[in-house]
Amino acid sequence: MPYVPNIIYTLSIIASAMGFILAYQVFSNRKYLSNLYLSFVLLFLSFSLLFPDTPNMLAKYPILLLTGTFNYLYGPCMLRYVYHTFYSDYPPRFSFGIHSIPAIAYSIFCLYPIIFLSADEVQFYINQTLSGTTPFLVAFFNFLSAASLLFYTTAIIRLIFLHRSKLIKFFQNPRQKGWFLALIFAFIFMVAGGFIYTYAETYYQKILKEVYLVQILGASVFMIVITLFAIQNPTLLTWQQVRDKISKKLNLSSSQITDVMKKITNIMETEKLYLDETLTLRLAANQIKVHPNVLSFVINDKFGKGFKQFVNEYRCNYFIELLNSKPDINILHLAYEAGFSSKTTFHEVFNKKYNTTPTEYRQNLINKQ
Repeated sequence: MPYVPNIIYTLSIIASAMGFILAYQVFSNRKYLSNLYLSFVLLFLSFSLLFPDTPNMLAKYPILLLTGTFNYLYGPCMLRYVYHTFYSDYPPRFSFGIHSIPAIAYSIFCLYPIIFLSADEVQFYINQTLSGTTPFLVAFFNFLSAASLLFYTTAIIRLIFLHRSKLIKFFQNPRQKGWFLALIFAFIFMVAGGFIYTYAETYYQKILKEVYLVQILGASVFMIVITLFAIQNPTLLTWQQVRDKISKKLNLSSSQITDVMKKITNIMETEKLYLDETLTLRLAANQIKVHPNVLSFVINDKFGKGFKQFVNEYRCNYFIELLNSKPDINILHLAYEAGFSSKTTFHEVFNKKYNTTPTEYRQNLINKQ
């Protein structure tokens, strides 16, 4: 008996075809790195929808086991999409190669029975899994998939929260902002569905089919809706031009932006401008001989923060250095020495950066010694 009814099967195939079209449209605008990774997510999802009856088709085409690899790639690609949304082409702090290790491990796990086992043995292995007898390694990879999706969902939500002010700046068109948030919520919905499916597959097979159908139906409807919306609103795929317009208005090339970034970083680290409690954007800009608007744009674009936050984080780091070398000195005195001009600002910045109070931080430091 087919796992997926004909009507849902048809809807899934239509959604898959539309998804491939959308993935191509996004990929064709890949000069923006965010679009490149989004096209990967859409491509993976479209390919999964192309085989909606996977649980039963596995018996006939064991190679479809490899579609499970996508579960380990959605997260890294979606995180890269969000990261490059806010940081443009600035290199991320995490290596995509390292984050793809679980996907590689799962592929090897799937290829082993396909390559080295006989057809009857592969059939037995698949039937054993589908009948509810979950082998240890299958359960392990189910858990790893759920944990991976949870990790990346948390990282994505955190990144959006940290740069929520940029949503207003970059997505000046409400439809563009709605497009971005719809993608994020869809990803979260997919993660929630993955958790429920993993639980059902491991502990409660009675509802496995129903959960799977809801996943396929939800993904199909979402893919069709966003594809139609994107076709009717082409600017959704080129919203990054807002940033480009700002840089063009300031007459800045990519090399000039990078040069300003290096100059402000170098002068902050070598001359410690942040120790001056009266430091302003204009004073800092004068030091590296650029217009304040240029410096503001570069800090916002390359570091994802405003000038005050940028400077105060340097002050926080220097305060930690002072605290390590002078643990017995009054905390407020060290804060003023690090460049902070008020007790309130110091505590707000420190609590936000380290999620603890300066007093608690020092106490933990003393306890470790």
